[in-house]
Amino acid sequence: MQWVHRHWCSATHRSQYRIEHRVEFLTHVFCQEAKHQDGAAKASWRDIVRSRNFWSIAIPRFLSEPAWQTFNAWIPLYMATERHMDLKEIAAFAWLPFLAADIGCVLGGYLSPLVHRRLDVSLFNSRKWVVAFGSLCMIAPGCIGLVASPYAAIFLLCIGGFAHQTLSGALYAITSDVFGKNEVATATGLAGMSGYLGATLFTLLFGILVTQVGYSPMFVVLAAFDVLAAIVVWTLVRETWQIDGLTLARIR
Repeated sequence: MQWVHRHWCSATHRSQYRIEHRVEFLTHVFCQEAKHQDGAAKASWRDIVRSRNFWSIAIPRFLSEPAWQTFNAWIPLYMATERHMDLKEIAAFAWLPFLAADIGCVLGGYLSPLVHRRLDVSLFNSRKWVVAFGSLCMIAPGCIGLVASPYAAIFLLCIGGFAHQTLSGALYAITSDVFGKNEVATATGLAGMSGYLGATLFTLLFGILVTQVGYSPMFVVLAAFDVLAAIVVWTLVRETWQIDGLTLARIR
């Protein structure tokens, strides 16, 4: 009897788990469809920039984009000046962080549903967990000054490239979650402008400060920026639905 009771309880728990997730999935689909109706009026950019959710994406983009632009512009020079690699070695290894970034673009998209299933959180919150994961991985290039080997430095930069693109992809997914069909393009464009503004300003400062303090402290700053970006996402962003003109927000 104990065996029957134990297995009956286990089966009941699994059935309840599946039902809860199906209800959550159907609710998510219904609300997304309601939010993306073609008849909805297009929001102006002024309305978008006044929303809390816009800044929950624009600020993290402002903080995280400098890392990617630094990788694009400074990795070859860093390898030559700090790690004393010759042109042949730079050609052999400088592309690896960008390969890792491509892998992050692809695999990062699979992390959200994996977290959704494994940690039993909503799809929306699973994207926030991916942002947190990416930001924590960005600590790796922040430790680049602690390694002596140039190949270890390349490995840390590869983790950074993977981390940034994983984080960036999750931010795009969150944008599509919190803005409707007639808002998401404008919101994405404005958030992108914020990101590249941050990248431009940091690149200007990077070129000045790297001659004064060196590369290692600047990579630490980039890692701190990404961790701060994740904190902003977790603090500010709210999943919203538009149903018959009524805005609903879920805090979970």
